[in-house]
Amino acid sequence: MAVVATAGHVDHGKSALVRAVTGTDPDRLPEEQRRGMTIELGHVWADVDGRRVAIVDVPGHDRLVGTTLAGLGPVGGVLLVVAADEGWRAQTEEHLAAVRALGLTHVALVVTRADLADPGPATADALARLAAHGIRPVAVAAASARTGAGLADVRAALAALADLAPVGDAQAPVRLWVDRSFTVTGAGTVVTGTLPTGSVSRGGALLIDGEPVRVRGLQVHGEPVETAGGPTRLAVNLRSVPAAAVPRGSALLSPGWPPATTVVDVVLHPVADRMPVHTTLHVGTTSASVRVRPLGSHHARLTLDDGSHPLPLVVGDRVVLRDPAAHEVLAGATVLDRQPPPLTRRGDAVRRAAALTAPPAPSGPPVTGPVAAPAGPVSGGASAAGGAEGAGTASAPLLALLAWLDEHPLEPAPAELLATVTAAEFAGAERSARLVRLGGLTLPGGTLERAAERLATLPARFSPGDAARALGTSRRVAIPVLERLDARTVTVRHADGTRTLRTSRDRG
Repeated sequence: MAVVATAGHVDHGKSALVRAVTGTDPDRLPEEQRRGMTIELGHVWADVDGRRVAIVDVPGHDRLVGTTLAGLGPVGGVLLVVAADEGWRAQTEEHLAAVRALGLTHVALVVTRADLADPGPATADALARLAAHGIRPVAVAAASARTGAGLADVRAALAALADLAPVGDAQAPVRLWVDRSFTVTGAGTVVTGTLPTGSVSRGGALLIDGEPVRVRGLQVHGEPVETAGGPTRLAVNLRSVPAAAVPRGSALLSPGWPPATTVVDVVLHPVADRMPVHTTLHVGTTSASVRVRPLGSHHARLTLDDGSHPLPLVVGDRVVLRDPAAHEVLAGATVLDRQPPPLTRRGDAVRRAAALTAPPAPSGPPVTGPVAAPAGPVSGGASAAGGAEGAGTASAPLLALLAWLDEHPLEPAPAELLATVTAAEFAGAERSARLVRLGGLTLPGGTLERAAERLATLPARFSPGDAARALGTSRRVAIPVLERLDARTVTVRHADGTRTLRTSRDRG
C-alpha cells in the first residue's frame, strides 16, 4: 500500500479533488464542512489500478502549517495541488519548502479548477518553479472536481506515486506517530497514524513513554485485521490507556527502542538563507521548540528547550526546522548523533563539526528510524558517513548526499543534492563504491550486488516488472539496474525484454 499526502494553497481544491477521486469527504468536522476549509488532517483511500492508495489530506491555511507538517512527515509521496484560476501562491511555496525539507522527491502535480480557467499557464508556471528546485513531477494532470474532467489523469498520477512508494520491512522496528486519538464507546482508546514500516499485531505490545501497552485491536481502512505491515494507514485500539495519554504527536514504539533524547547533532539541508537561534523542530506528527547551535557551515546541534518532551529520535531521522512567526520553513536536517558529547571548551564546536564528517553509530539497540529512513527490500547502501574509507576528508555536501542515499535505497538522488557535489568527489565516491551512477541516476554503493541477490529469488526468466517488484522500486530504476547487470554479464536480456540470471559458472 502507498500513503501519499496532498499539499497546496488554501482553497485550491485539495479536499474537493480527493472527494471526487475517492468518493469520500476527507473533511469530517462540522466546522470544516460549514466553512469549506480543511482544519484537521483527513484520511481516505482509493483503489487505483489494483493498488490501494491512502491519502492524507492536509490544511492549506498558513496558520495550520504545523498540522500540514504532521500530515506530510510520515508519507512517501505528495500530490501537489495548484488552482488553474489562481496559480502558484504563498502557501504553495511554503508547502513545497516543507516537501523539500523532508526530502520527499516523489511529487505529482495536479492543476485543479480546470473548468474555471485554462490550466495551461498555471501548469507551465508550476513546472518551472518545481524545476528550479530540482523536482521533476512523476505525473502531471489537470482536472475539475466539479465536472469530473481529468479525474482519470489524477488517478493515473496516484498510480505513479504508488509505483514509487517505499516498500516496508515487516521485521523493522515500529514507530507509529499518532495523528489522532479518540474514545470509542465499548472499545476504549483508538489512535491512528501512518505506519511507514514494520508490523503491528493484535495482542502485541508497544511502548508509550517507555511504558508497555497492549494492542487490543487493529483496523486498516475500517476493516479489522490481525496484523498490519507498513506502509499503511492504521487504527490501533489500546487496552487500558486513556485517550488523553496519547495525544497527537505521541509515538507508539517497538520494545527495545532507544531512550528518547533532548539533544541531537544534525547535518542541515537548508531551504532558506537564515537560521535563528530559536526555532521549531517538526518530526513525524509532533513539534518542539529548539535552540540551534551552529557547528561549522553545514552542521548544528539542536537542543530541546526546557520543559519540552524528549523525542524518540534515531540516527538517520529527517526533521524539519520552521520559524512559525515568519511562516517560513528554514531547513531539513538529518540526525547524525542522538547522544552527542557536551561542548564545554573553547573550540569544541569546531572540533565537533570535523568529527561529524564521520558520524557515530546510534547507541542502544540497532534501530533504523522508520519515519525518515523507511526500510526497503534492498537497503543498506552508503552509510551516513559514506564508509570508513576517506570519511575524514569527505565534504559536507557529499556526506549529505550519502546520507540521503542511505535513507532512500533504490531512489534516484534529487538534483538539488547532486548539484552541490563536485565531479571529483563523485568520481572518488564511485571509485570507493560509496555510490554508483547508472546513466542519469545516482544510487547507493552496493546496489548492483544486492540487486543480483534479490533477482536470484525470481523464476528462471523474469520481466522488468518482476525485477522492479523484487527490488522494491520502480521500472524507472529497475531498468537501468538491469542494463548495467546485462553489461556485467550478470543477466542476459532476451528479445522479448525478459532476463535470465547467469550463474557464477556461466560468467566465469
